[in-house]
Amino acid sequence: MKRIKLFEVDSQFKKKRSWTVEELAEYSRDPRVLDELAVHSSPVVRRLVAGNSSTPEEALMWLIQDSIPPVKEAAVQNPNLPSEGMLLASRDPNAYLRMAIAHRKDVPIRILLGMRGDRQSQYPYEEIASQVEASIGRYLETCSPEERESLESLLNMQDLGIQTSEDPVDLEGLDLGESRRAVERFQLWESSRPGGFKARMERARLSQDPAELDQFSRDKSYQVLMEVAQNPWTPPEALLRIISTTWGIAAELAINHPNCPEEALWYAADSNDYSMRLKLVQLRTVPIEILIHMLKKGDVPGVMKELKNSIDRQLDELDPGERARVERLWTIS
Repeated sequence: MKRIKLFEVDSQFKKKRSWTVEELAEYSRDPRVLDELAVHSSPVVRRLVAGNSSTPEEALMWLIQDSIPPVKEAAVQNPNLPSEGMLLASRDPNAYLRMAIAHRKDVPIRILLGMRGDRQSQYPYEEIASQVEASIGRYLETCSPEERESLESLLNMQDLGIQTSEDPVDLEGLDLGESRRAVERFQLWESSRPGGFKARMERARLSQDPAELDQFSRDKSYQVLMEVAQNPWTPPEALLRIISTTWGIAAELAINHPNCPEEALWYAADSNDYSMRLKLVQLRTVPIEILIHMLKKGDVPGVMKELKNSIDRQLDELDPGERARVERLWTIS
């Protein structure tokens, strides 16, 4: 391998040594060296620089726009990637980049809001959209009551199709009072026309037609979805759609529905939405196989505590023969 005339102090042996270009790209801690290597002709070198935790923000901004997908895919995982780079990745045709951004815990909420309803090709967009909604829900659980109220108002506006500005993710100067008034004006207009969301809510609440309720499960209004999730006539496929494409109260209501199919419960068990998983393990009717699957996979302490209690409760309710079969089958004691 080609060696360059440059030395660094090895942090482990405290002595001078020569480095290959690839070694420098992967292990160097000098931002100036990494900045230079970010424009190296070799895509292998650029990929190693993109994955280096010491690479500066300016170099990562260059690498996130690289023409070689593996370089961008390494850059999007770098903890130093600035928010401007995250925004570029959230709009990239590469679905891996968009999913990686949706998974990052440090992604600004304005970028997540701009990613709602991902409909780009190359990837099952439902998975990206579901992760975005889960990340937004996680953010709402940690923010202040004032910020939560403001963001929920903005989410409501997005669901109703209200454009707040030329940039739909521009939260700078978002006026809560004005956003509320905009929602109220839109709802007033909607309620005054046939087929408005209030009329759809009423119909979703009273309908006894499974086909009609299945159609309502595709509605953009969160309030309509909540009514569908509570209607006793809602078919299993509609409940599965609500659980797999939305988050929060509507999904939790769907999990509690007596018609909720086992497929939807398995989906909820692997969901990124903490509240959905917690609600699932608290159900008395969830199959023990799903609970043991979640136990073996592991979860956060709050879910694990409820999970173990639910499994113990179900095991206690089994007759000795069935309990022995379950314990033998899933190797738990």
